[in-house]
Amino acid sequence: MILSARLVRCALPFTLLVLGVLAVVALGAGDMPLSPARVWAGLWHQDPLAATVLWQMRLPRVAVAMLVGAALSASGLVMQAYFRNSLASPGLLGVSSGGAAGA
Repeated sequence: MILSARLVRCALPFTLLVLGVLAVVALGAGDMPLSPARVWAGLWHQDPLAATVLWQMRLPRVAVAMLVGAALSASGLVMQAYFRNSLASPGLLGVSSGGAAGA
């Protein structure tokens, strides 16, 4: 399937926009729900309680989740490129079985 040039150009900005929106939603969701305005105030240390919750608990978790997702997608890309197979999965090398045995 050949993708149009316009779709390819718009894919990355759209994906980054969706990632940003979902990050704000993730920062606001939890035992103490925060509105987007309160998330913004907490990020700039204008609301001390929201700032503590965001900077000490939620922001590190969201950042690590983004890094883990990027690492998993990169490792999948490397595996698919190495085997030249777009359907390559961790089960191909026994990684899934080894992880299950380790758990």
